[in-house]
Amino acid sequence: MKEYLGADTAVTIKVLQQPIEATYRFRLSYRKVWMAKPKSTMERTIALLKTSPIRVGDQVDESTMYFHHLFWTSPPCIKAFRHCKPLDSIDGTHLYSKYGGTLLLAIAQDENSNILSIAFALVERENAESWHNGIKAALEAPDSGWLPPHAYRDFCIRHVVAS
Repeated sequence: MKEYLGADTAVTIKVLQQPIEATYRFRLSYRKVWMAKPKSTMERTIALLKTSPIRVGDQVDESTMYFHHLFWTSPPCIKAFRHCKPLDSIDGTHLYSKYGGTLLLAIAQDENSNILSIAFALVERENAESWHNGIKAALEAPDSGWLPPHAYRDFCIRHVVAS
């Protein structure tokens, strides 16, 4: 929604609904756009949405998009992360609603052991693609700062035992 607001935060909700529906082929309710509008005006917020067209047999239906995942974080989270302990945790919770899905959350601790949410992702379900490939790509990116000696990858003992 942020790209539709531009510099004009006074744009109406109905005006915002139109390009969102045209782009994603999904009509958001007036209330949802109204609730999201103030949150979308934070400068430098990072949000990545991945969708793809639906396949029916060998045919691709370009008129309907399929949700893969959404990632987001905000400048306060990025700024505060610099002051956290060098140990992050990533976990997920299932969303029990009409659409389901899984909310993934990356957290860190500050020097006073307060928990800070640093990044969020919404995925269809927990699977190797949504967890491991995304995390692996972020960790292995040369300019990410997530490479040794600054960061090391390890495994969650609970998930290792469950395997």
